[in-house]
This record gives sequence, C-alpha cells and structure tokens, in this order.
Amino acid sequence: MSVAELMIGRKTSCFFVAMFMSALALVAHPLLALGWPAKQSSGAEHTRNDMRKRIDTLIRQTVKEGNFRTADGVAFNMEVPPSMAVIKEIQSYGEKALPILEEYVWGKGNREAVVALRLIGQVGGANLVKTLGPVVERHPSPQLRIRALRWLSRGPKKEILPIIRKAADSDPDESVRRVAKEILALD
Repeated sequence: MSVAELMIGRKTSCFFVAMFMSALALVAHPLLALGWPAKQSSGAEHTRNDMRKRIDTLIRQTVKEGNFRTADGVAFNMEVPPSMAVIKEIQSYGEKALPILEEYVWGKGNREAVVALRLIGQVGGANLVKTLGPVVERHPSPQLRIRALRWLSRGPKKEILPIIRKAADSDPDESVRRVAKEILALD
C-alpha cells in the first residue's frame, strides 16, 4: 500500500469522524440548552439544589409553552399541561420533589401554581394528602383550592374524606363547596 493510499484512507476516516461529531453536536446541543442533564440519573442522585433548579426550568418551560400571539400581535396565555417527558422527570425525583413543588403553589405566580399542582398530583405518593390538604384548607385562590381538591380525591379515602367534607361544609367559596360535594357524591 502506497503512502498516497494511506493518506486517502486516513482523510476518509477523519471525514467520517468529523461528520459523526457534527451530528452528535446537533443532537446534544439543544438538549443541553434545555437543561437536560448529560447523564440521566435517578432521583436519589440529585441534590436538592440541582433538583430545585431543574424543577424551576421545567415549570417555566411549561408555562412558556402556553404563551401565544395572534397574527394581529395580541398576546394571550393558555393553560398547557406538562408534557409526558416533564411528568416522567418529576416522577423520577419522587416525593423529594413535593416540598419544592409546594413552594410554587404558595408562590406569587398563578400559572406556575397550576403547573405545580398538576405535577404534585402526578407524583402522588404517601405525602399527597400532607401536601395538598393545606392547599384545600387555606389557599387564598378558590380555583387552586378546587384543583387541589380534584388531585386530592385520588388519595387514600380514609385520609382525604375529612378534608373534603370540611371543604364541602365550610369553604367560604360556593364553587369550592359544590366541587367538594360532587367529589363526596362519587364516593
């Protein structure tokens, strides 16, 4: 084999390696830009701070997906549920995500609170009642109390019935009382 043939073979190999690396960069860059971890890991491997940052990114991304603009330039918002990928990632954190999500429910942004409530409901678990019970009982927004009631209704009957009965009997908002009574009627 001549030196020229070796050089051509080497250039061809380098070309294919360069093409592969370019293709890899095209796939990896958008994922990393969205904040996806380079290595998927279980919920146990995440530090609380990393988890908080990632949950913040996921909630903001979900809220942003509901921002639209008409052809006339009028901006409006719609509620968009979290994607299955977001739900699966939050579920991978397990119940460790609940206190972080709960902060969004009690925070200033209503749209973030709605997304956080959905994610709390998707995580579920033994602490679902502990997390959503106070929302049903004390949150200032009747709409968020109603949403919390609906997610809470998936919990263990023994634990949720006292909270739902109390909402049905004494919530200051008629719509919350009505939804609580509807949930009780399904039982």
